[in-house]
Amino acid sequence: MSAPAKTKSPKAPFPLYVFIIYFVFYAGQAIYYTYNNVFLSQNGLSDSMIGLVGSVGTILLFLVQPMWGVLADKARYKNRVTALTMLLTAVMCLCMYLFNAPWWTAMCVVLITLVFTPSLTLQDSCALEITEGTGWDFGNVRLGGTLGYMLFAFIVGSLMKDIRFTYLIFAVTSLLTGIMVWRMKVEPRTDTAPKAKKEKTRVDYKAIIRNRPLLCLIVYNVTYSIAMAFSRYFNIYYTAEMGATPFMLGMCTMTSCFLEVPCFWFAGKIQKKLGMMNTLTFAAFTLILKFVLLAVVQNPWTVVFVMMIGGCTYPLFHFCILNQINENVPVNMRATSQSTCAMLSSIFSSILFAPIAGRCSDVLGGPATLLIGAAVMTLSTLLFRVVYTRLMARRA
Repeated sequence: MSAPAKTKSPKAPFPLYVFIIYFVFYAGQAIYYTYNNVFLSQNGLSDSMIGLVGSVGTILLFLVQPMWGVLADKARYKNRVTALTMLLTAVMCLCMYLFNAPWWTAMCVVLITLVFTPSLTLQDSCALEITEGTGWDFGNVRLGGTLGYMLFAFIVGSLMKDIRFTYLIFAVTSLLTGIMVWRMKVEPRTDTAPKAKKEKTRVDYKAIIRNRPLLCLIVYNVTYSIAMAFSRYFNIYYTAEMGATPFMLGMCTMTSCFLEVPCFWFAGKIQKKLGMMNTLTFAAFTLILKFVLLAVVQNPWTVVFVMMIGGCTYPLFHFCILNQINENVPVNMRATSQSTCAMLSSIFSSILFAPIAGRCSDVLGGPATLLIGAAVMTLSTLLFRVVYTRLMARRA
C-alpha cells in the first residue's frame, strides 16, 4: 500500500500588523532623511560640519548600541526595548522642533542617532521572528516601509512650507510606531535550559572568519555604504544651487522608491534567477548610473526622474546580505553577524568617509562628489567579482 502524498501546508494569514508598522516607521524616516541635511545647511552648518556631526553621533553610537542589543537579548519581550528606542526618538525630535540654535540642533541630531539607529536593526529582528515559519518572506512585510517612505515624502513635500515642521511629523510617527511595536505579539524570552546544556551549544564565532566568501560579501557591502556617503550632501546642492523646492525634494524621494516596490516583493526570485553575484552587480550598476546622471543634469525636474534609476540598489543589496548571512551563519549568530555588518558599514561610511565626502562637497561641489562615489562603486564591484569568483572556486 503506497504512502499518502504529503500536502503542502497553507500559508499563515499575511502579517498585516507588521506591514503597517513598517509603513508608519519608514514614513517618518522619509521626512527626516529627505530634509534633515537641508535644514542643517539652512541653519548655518557647512557640509563639512554636517559630516562631522554625523561622525560624532556614530562614534558615540558604538558605545551605546551594544547596550541596546544586550537589553533586547535579556528582556523578556524584545519588542518593548525596540519600542523604547522609538519613543525616545519622538522626544528628541520634539526637542529639535521646539528650539533652533545651531549648537542645539547639532546636539539633537547626535542624540537622535543614538536612540533611532538601533531601532532599525531591532525592528528587523522582531519582524524576522514574527514572519518565520508563516510562509511569508521578510521582503513582503518590509515592502510596507518602502510604501510609507514613498508616499509620505510626496505628501509632506506637497504641503510643507517650513522644513522645521518635518521634525514634528517624525516625532508623531515615532510615537505611533513605538506604541504599535509595544503592543506587538512577540514570543517571550525563556531561559529554561540548564547551564551545562548551554555550554555545549556555545557558538563558534570563528565560523564567520573561516567563511571567506561571506567575509568578501560583507566587505563589498561596506564599500557600498562608502559610495553612498558621497551622495548624502546632494540634497543641499540640489536646493542651494539648482533651486529645488521642498516639493521637488519630496518628489525625488517618492520616485526613488518606485522600483523598490517590485524589487522588495520579488527579491528572492530575482536572486534565484540571476544568482547572488549578478544580482549585486546589477544593483551596483543602477547606483553608478544614477550618480553619473545626477552629476551631469542641470534641470531640477530632470533630477526627479533620474532618482528613479537607483530604486533597485538598496532592496537588492539589503536582501542579498540578509539572505546570505541567514544561509551561512548558525541561527544563534545571525543577529550578531547582521549587527557586525551594519556596524562596519557605519564605521567607514559615517565616521571615516562622511567628513571626507562633506569636505569634497564644500571644495569640489556636488557633481564632482557624486562622480567620486561612482568611481568607488565601480572599482569595488570589479574587485568583488574577481575575488568572490576565486573564493567560491577554491571552496568548491
